[in-house]
Amino acid sequence: ATKAEMLQRFRDNTPLTTWAQSTRSCVHSATRVKGNPQCGVCPACIERRQAFLSADLPEDIDSYQADIVQNEPSDTVEADYIRALRRNAKDWIEGVARTRNRMTDHLSLTNVPTDQFELIADLQMRHSRQVLNIFGRETPRAAAVETNSSVSHLSGRTGGNL
Repeated sequence: ATKAEMLQRFRDNTPLTTWAQSTRSCVHSATRVKGNPQCGVCPACIERRQAFLSADLPEDIDSYQADIVQNEPSDTVEADYIRALRRNAKDWIEGVARTRNRMTDHLSLTNVPTDQFELIADLQMRHSRQVLNIFGRETPRAAAVETNSSVSHLSGRTGGNL
């Protein structure tokens, strides 16, 4: 399951929702401000925001130092990660061979049985669709609003899944 799919299971369970909201994903421990356990712009925080938004799970935005959904980062390094996340997701959706080949090459270096590669590719495809639902637009905020209204910006249809 993707992180968003796991979080979706928490929606109807208040104790699990509360627990998920209290976790920390941020990798920038040295730069965090007291009272804000998430920086909001590192790859782990961006993935966390995407998962919570995709799962339609409420989140305490005040726990973030920066809100990338309202204000996309202008810093080059921070903006580069969102651009790379979008590009990789688009490449998966479009079936760009080098993207899948890169995954296969990495999996070949592990103990993952080759008969599991397709399951992992399917997982990556679902995650890519979730990423593009949230961050596929020029500004993440526009995509989040669209996601909440069940409009698919990729297909131009309302109410459907990607």
